[in-house]
Amino acid sequence: MSEARLYLPQIKRRNYALFMRLNVETFNLNHIERTLCLEALVTSGTIVDAAQLLGITRHALKRRILKHKIEWPQRQVASTSPAVTAEVKVEAAASPIG
Repeated sequence: MSEARLYLPQIKRRNYALFMRLNVETFNLNHIERTLCLEALVTSGTIVDAAQLLGITRHALKRRILKHKIEWPQRQVASTSPAVTAEVKVEAAASPIG
């Protein structure tokens, strides 16, 4: 199978220049659209900035996020430090039980 390449225009925003080359192994538009949305979200960090990178409105990007079942914002693993755990235990012990 031949490999297709998509080139996004160079965009200057927030002190960085973006010229992204996306290699796709299929001509499936749904797959390519999902990949572009994910790349824009990861690159920019916000829905508003990702939509601007893609040249669409944030509402249009939100529809695509729902359509492709993209989990955004991405879940981050919370680090539980002993101090935070201790504070939670103290608060739980101090709260009156009904």
